[in-house]
Amino acid sequence: MPGLISKPIIDVAIACQSRKDIFLIVKRLLAIGYIDWGDQGVSGGYLMVKESEPIVRIFHFHIVEKADVQWRNYIIFRDCLRRNAKTREEYARLKKTLAEKFPADREAYTSGKEQFIRAVLKNN
Repeated sequence: MPGLISKPIIDVAIACQSRKDIFLIVKRLLAIGYIDWGDQGVSGGYLMVKESEPIVRIFHFHIVEKADVQWRNYIIFRDCLRRNAKTREEYARLKKTLAEKFPADREAYTSGKEQFIRAVLKNN
């Protein structure tokens, strides 16, 4: 996202037509070295992770069905950040604050963004 600070991990959301497709994608990603973190449900779909070394993640692939509300939310949130500089700046400040507060606690960092993201989704 242009103009937005980020952690050094590339997050990719992948939409597929059916649950069956998820497992075909998982199989292909496993074959090229991704780690299967399983179904994260509403917290990120089916998650596949790539590491450059143990515990140093470089890619997160979140695989969801196109009909899943998560896909809709990913698109709404992305589009809102793209078109609204004020929201993007607020989100950047929040991410920076959380990164400073929780430098080694990924779960707390992610959880800290949840209320902001829900508010953006509610208003769009």
